[in-house]
Amino acid sequence: MEDYKLLMEKAKREVMIADHMAYVTSRLINDKKIIVSIIDHLNKAFLLSINSFMYYEKMYKRVRNVPQDSELLIRSFFSAYAKALNVDISLETIGYKMTRLIDSYTKRGMLLTRSTKYVIVSPEYELIDFNPNGIKDWVIKTREFVKTITEKLS
Repeated sequence: MEDYKLLMEKAKREVMIADHMAYVTSRLINDKKIIVSIIDHLNKAFLLSINSFMYYEKMYKRVRNVPQDSELLIRSFFSAYAKALNVDISLETIGYKMTRLIDSYTKRGMLLTRSTKYVIVSPEYELIDFNPNGIKDWVIKTREFVKTITEKLS
């Protein structure tokens, strides 16, 4: 079991990297792989902060075990703790979408570009689309989420 403080520091670092890539690097380099990298860092920050909170709860024996599956981890966190922490419920769907995007991209590796959106093809040939302008909204929401969890754990 990793220390929850170490996980929280990793989450803060990941969200800082995603923020820098979204607002600085993507303006300098116009490449679609940077968008995937931003989503990957956001997904890591999101999952690391949830893991950190769940390990904190496990340390005080309020949770028996922490799920290893990403979707189960997100579901259990939002069903039990989101309302008490005043976390925006829309983050749950964003978390699922980021996880599905990264899993599909790492398994299949296909990123298609349309005029106003990107499309990732999953291994089951499901099309997952996202708006590149919506990525900055995800960065802001994930940054606020990590900040909320950090304040709770302090």
